[in-house]
Order: sequence, then C-alpha cells, then structure tokens
Amino acid sequence: TSPGLDFYPRGTSHHTIRDCHVKLKEGRIFSATSDGIHARGSRGHLLIEDCSFEGMADDGINVHSSALSVTEVPSPDQIVVKKHTFSVRPGDKLEQVRPEVGKVMEQAIVKAVEDQGGTWRVTLNEPLADVSVGDNFYNLSESADPFVIRNCHFKNFRGRGALISAIGGTIENCTFEMPEGWGVVLHYETTRWAEGPLAYNLKVLNNTFLGKGSAIHSAIRTEITTPGGEKVEGRPFHNILIEGNRFYEYGQPVMDIHHVRDATIRDNRVFNSEDTSRRSEYAAIELYDSESITIKELAVEDAKSVAAVKIAKDCAGSITVEIESLKLKIAETGTPVQDLR
Repeated sequence: TSPGLDFYPRGTSHHTIRDCHVKLKEGRIFSATSDGIHARGSRGHLLIEDCSFEGMADDGINVHSSALSVTEVPSPDQIVVKKHTFSVRPGDKLEQVRPEVGKVMEQAIVKAVEDQGGTWRVTLNEPLADVSVGDNFYNLSESADPFVIRNCHFKNFRGRGALISAIGGTIENCTFEMPEGWGVVLHYETTRWAEGPLAYNLKVLNNTFLGKGSAIHSAIRTEITTPGGEKVEGRPFHNILIEGNRFYEYGQPVMDIHHVRDATIRDNRVFNSEDTSRRSEYAAIELYDSESITIKELAVEDAKSVAAVKIAKDCAGSITVEIESLKLKIAETGTPVQDLR
C-alpha cells in the first residue's frame, strides 16, 4: 500500500522497470492513491516490461515531461522560463507549444542556460519567429525517447491505463482489463497539468483490450473554448501506427481519435457479444478533426454497431481518410463508413 506514487522515475537515464507489480492488499480499497508508474523527464530509453497494476486511484503508467512556461522574452533567441522538476542543458532540443490553442509551433536547440534562481534564461541557437509570454516549451531530450511498454497487465483501477505525453514509443503485447477507464490515452491539457510534449512517433501493437471507456483515445483541452468545444489549431498527434490489436465487449467506440494526422490503423479486430452493454449509437472507430488516416483490414463483429468507421464533419477533405478491406458483421441498418463531411 502506497500513500502516493508507487514508482517515480524522475530525471532518470536509460531506466528499466521489469517484473514489478502493484497489487491490492486484502481488506484495502486502494493499492496506491496515485499512479502506478509516473515517469517524468527521462533522458534515453525507458523500458517497462512484465509489470502489472491494480487498485490505484489514478493512472497505471504516465510518461511525460512538463512545461517550461515562458515568463519573459528578452530577445527572439532568448526566453526566460520557470524552473521545473527536470533539467535544461546546452544541446537539448525544445519544442514550442501555444497553450491557448494547443498548437505546436517551432523547435530549437539550446545554446546556453543561465540559472537565475527561480527561472532559467535559455539562449537558443537561432531566433524564433513568434514567441510570447505564456508559451510552453517541452524538452524533447527529456521525454523518454524511445520508451517501450511491453507485456504488462492493466487490471481494475481508476484512471487511464497508459497516459502518454512523450515521443518515439511502443506499447505492445499488453492486456488492458479496465472496467472504468481508458486504455492508451494521448492527452494534452493546457489548463491544469500541461504535461507534454504532444505525442507522436507512437506504435500500439498486438494488445488486448477488455472493458469500457475508449480503448485508444486522443484529446486536447485548451484554455480557449468555443460553443462547439475546445479550440485547437492543427492536428499535433502524428505518425501513429495502431496494428494487430483486439477489442472485446466495449459497446462504444474502441478508438476515439481527435486532432490526429498521418496515422495507420491496420489489422485490428472488434468483438461485441449480444450481452454487451452498449451506447445508443456508435461506430467502432470515430474520427474527429483528423486527416491523412489509413484504415485497413478492420474486422468488426457487433450486431448493433451503426458503422465500422465514423468520419466527423470537422475532418479535412474527402481524400484524407483511406479505408479498405473491411470485414463486418454489424447492424442490418448499419453502414461500413458513416461520413458526415
């Protein structure tokens, strides 16, 4: 039983967690009140293998860096940022994000760092075209690139299975058996934690998902809202491969994809029995504000699903979503693709 995080690799380098298990002690409600593994600011690879998680009050695994928030812009090639729980060094690569709209701006290399007590003055190798007080910078050199989550079992707990705000990662051969939460989540939330960077170069391979919620989910929460929801500029989650996964008894979209570009979804299988508790109307995969998506060899066995794929009206033009080789057993009144554009 842990009163907080179970494993907290912070500012580590080439870290491995293997055959470690968070278990619920008999007679207890929680195994831990926070994450199973909370990995922040890792340089070099992060390997999490053959582990299991149950009974936590928050996420199974959270991989991320944290925001360097700009407090002053002395010149186009200098920024003053608040200190945080990791380091910034000459030679590091930073990525700029405008938090009000969740937009990825530029990348730059750190030339020099001056410690000013509660802040760092960071000199960059070249001037930025557009930088403002309040912008967030993420240290890509401390974002667990590459990370691997392999052969892990996510059992019954609150929160998300694997919450990813990192780059260059693989999640493979895991089992997500979570009656409440999501499985693999790409999330950027500017109004609270501002964990980042926004995920890209990600592979989700040969996993098994059982439960409710969205098995694979991507979303951005910005500081500016509109009557239609969050205002987001661009589609920052990109270069994503989702392949060879199996989804059982969801009764709602197994993939709820927002703000994604350049993604391949291939050879995935969805199975729902007659007894599955279902949402009123849903497609197996739902796409929102996304482009350059390829879906191949998708099999859906669900007698009450209205479509295999739903393309929302905020997705880009007609040539940006390619769908082929569907194998479907859905509702008689259903359609393979529900295109609302």
